[in-house]
Amino acid sequence: AQRNYNNQLESQEDLNITAPVSGQVYSIDVEVGDEVNAGETVATIRDSQTMSLEVTFPADDAASFYVGQSATVTLDSTFETLSGTISKISGTDTVLTGNVVVRSVTIDVSNPGGLSTSQSASAAVGSVTSTGSGTFTYKEEETVTAKVSGEVTAVRVAEGDQVSGGQTLVVLTSDDLEDSLQSASDSLRNAEISYENQTEQLDDYTITSPIKGTIVDKYY
Repeated sequence: AQRNYNNQLESQEDLNITAPVSGQVYSIDVEVGDEVNAGETVATIRDSQTMSLEVTFPADDAASFYVGQSATVTLDSTFETLSGTISKISGTDTVLTGNVVVRSVTIDVSNPGGLSTSQSASAAVGSVTSTGSGTFTYKEEETVTAKVSGEVTAVRVAEGDQVSGGQTLVVLTSDDLEDSLQSASDSLRNAEISYENQTEQLDDYTITSPIKGTIVDKYY
């Protein structure tokens, strides 16, 4: 009964839908009055200040790279160069056409404001250049979904707002959850009373003398 009550309390907390990561609110997909089902998307949070570029390098060279190493990214369209940092190096080799063995390397760059997912670029680490180009992705992009069903009573942010991880985005209400919580609370109280009664009955298994005196007969 206690576990069930705790679960209902957690479901109540899930009525406040929060941002899983820090970033910019890219989209709000609900408005006040909407009925939302568990698992339904309510918002998208995106960190557009940092972009990631995944490109391949010769495997032998990539094996000597390390996370945090500086890299230079060159945009294909304008040949503009940006400073970046290696954030991930694949440990798996891939064989391209012509038996060229490569490894994927992910490089993070600060978005000066004009980078998008349609932009392609190549990269260089020291004197080693990538074997091809790749397109940018957002370093952080999270789809926010409702964990419980309910009606939207408040939308606390707008598209374009900067939010912190854990910040409330949308507030739901649910009569069903309120009823379930009350029912779980009642069940817990009844279980506590039953437990107390059972505990009192255990005391009856120790038979005590009702008065002070001398034992005359002993039957057991």
